[in-house]
Amino acid sequence: MSLPVSPRNLKRYVDIARLIARHWNAGWAAPGSEVDESARADEPDDDERSARLSDDLERMGPTFIKLGQLLSTRPDITPPRLRKDLARLQSEVTPVDPDEIREAIERELGAKVSSLFSEFEPVPLATASLAQVHAARLRDGRPVVVKVRRPGVAESVRADMSVVGDVAGWLEAHTSLEDRFGLSSTLRDLGAAVERELDYRLEARNLDRIRRIVSGYDRLVVPEVIADYSSTGVLTMERIAGVNLGRISPLRRLEGDHDALARQLFRAYLDQALVHGVVHADPHPGNVMITDDGRLALIDLGMIATVPSAMRDRLLRLILAIAEGEGSAAARIGESLGTPLEDFDAEAFRHAIATRVILHDSSDDGDSLGRTFAQLTALSGAHGLRPDPSLALLGKTLLNLEETGRLLAPDFEPDREARQYAPLLLLKRAEVEASPTAALRKSLAVKDLLATLPDRAERILDQFESGDFRTRIDLGGEDRIVRALTRVANRITEGLVLAALVIGAALMFRVDTTFRIFGYPGIAMILFGLATLGGVRVLWTIARDDEG
Repeated sequence: MSLPVSPRNLKRYVDIARLIARHWNAGWAAPGSEVDESARADEPDDDERSARLSDDLERMGPTFIKLGQLLSTRPDITPPRLRKDLARLQSEVTPVDPDEIREAIERELGAKVSSLFSEFEPVPLATASLAQVHAARLRDGRPVVVKVRRPGVAESVRADMSVVGDVAGWLEAHTSLEDRFGLSSTLRDLGAAVERELDYRLEARNLDRIRRIVSGYDRLVVPEVIADYSSTGVLTMERIAGVNLGRISPLRRLEGDHDALARQLFRAYLDQALVHGVVHADPHPGNVMITDDGRLALIDLGMIATVPSAMRDRLLRLILAIAEGEGSAAARIGESLGTPLEDFDAEAFRHAIATRVILHDSSDDGDSLGRTFAQLTALSGAHGLRPDPSLALLGKTLLNLEETGRLLAPDFEPDREARQYAPLLLLKRAEVEASPTAALRKSLAVKDLLATLPDRAERILDQFESGDFRTRIDLGGEDRIVRALTRVANRITEGLVLAALVIGAALMFRVDTTFRIFGYPGIAMILFGLATLGGVRVLWTIARDDEG
C-alpha cells in the first residue's frame, strides 16, 4: 500500500514525517518497562524530549493537540514521562479578532450581536484551539457565557484528520501497530470525538444530560443551556459566579465543607460512568469551579464518551477488586477487558496484575486508584493484551478526579470512598435496569424471541432430518492453527517429493546413457542433487521453527 500524497496536503505530510522522525525513539509501545515512574526520575533527557513533543504538537495545531491529549490516556502506548507532559498539554492560543467572532455569532444565530445581547465583552474569558468564550448579558438581564467556535477551525481539523488517517493507513499496512494497539481504530475514534466536539448542539445535550444525573447532589451544579441562543457553532450558557478550583487561594480552601464537596464530586462521576454510561474524562481543576455560594460547578463538557452496560459491570468490579486488594480477581477482570494478541502471555499477565494490585497503596505517598488503572493498562500492553479504551478512559478520569478531590480536601481517599459507595452504586444500577423503559425493551426482546422460536426450531429439525444440519465453531487464534496445519501439510508434501526424487534417481542409475557426471548417469546425479538440496532446506526450516 502506497501513501496517497495529495499536493494540497504535501506540507502536512512533511510535518507529520518530521514529527515521527524526531520522536520515534522516545520509548513508544514499551511502557511496561517504565511502570515505575520513579525509576528514571533523574534523567533530564526524557524531560527535554517530552517538552519538545508537547511543543511540537502545539505548533501543529488543534488536531495534534487533541492527538497529544489522547496519547496521554494510553499507558499501553505512551511512556510515563511523555504521558505526564502530554497531560499538561495546553490549547491556549491567540484570541480571534472580536469582529470575526461577532460575524461568526451573527452567521450562526441569524441576528446582530447588538440585538441578541445587551452586553457583549469583546475580550474573551478563555481561548482554546477550537473555541473561545466571551461574557455577555441577555436582553432580559441574565448573565451568560458564549462559547464560539473559531472561524475555519472545523475545515482545518477535518483536513488534518484526513491526512492523519492516510498516514495511519500506511503504518497499518507496513507495521503491526493496528494489530497490537488498534492504531487506525483509535484515530477513527479520535476523529469522531473531535467532530462531536465541534458540534455544540451535542455539547448542549451533554450538559442537559449531566445536569439531570447530578440533580440529586445538592453541592454540584451544571450551567443551564440557553437553547434559543445556541447552534452548531455557538453555545450560550448561564454564567455561574465563582472561581476555577485551580486558582483559589489557600485561605479560601479552609472555608466550607470541602470534604463533602470532594465526596459528592467523586460519587457523581462514578454515577455517570458506571450507572449511566457517560464519561467526562477531563474533570481537572480547570474544569471545576467553586461558586460564590460554596458549591462545585462542572464546566466544559465537550468531550464525552459512552461506556456499554456490560463494560460498566466489569469496571465496577475492577474498581472494587483494586480497592480491596484482591489481585486474582482484578487479574481475571482485567483479562476480560482486553483483546489477546498472538504473543499474549496469560500466566505472566495474571501474575503481574495480581502483584500490582496486592501492592496497591492508596496513601498520599502510594498509588492512587487512577494511577493503578493506568498501570494495569500499561501492563496489558506489555504482555500482549490490547486493553479496551474504556479502561484507559476511566483511569484518566479517576486521575483527574483524585487531583481535584485532593485539591479540595488533602485527606480525600478515593479507595475508601469507592468501597463505601459501591453498595449504592449496585442499587442504582439495578434501579436503572429495572426502569419501565428498560423493562419494556427487554420484554419486547423476549417477545420477538418467543415469536420466532417455533420457526427456528422447525428449521433446525428439518435440517437434522435431511442431513443438512451444519455448525460453525469460531476458535480463538484460528489463524495460527491454520498456519500450523499448512506448515505440516507442506512438510509432508516436501517429504513425498524428496522421496520420489530419490526413488527416481535410483531407478535412473539402471539406465545406460552417454550423459554422465563423475562417471555416473547424469540424470540420476541431478535428481540426487535436487533431493539433497531439498533435504537440507527441510532440515533448516525445522530447526528454525524449533528455535522460534
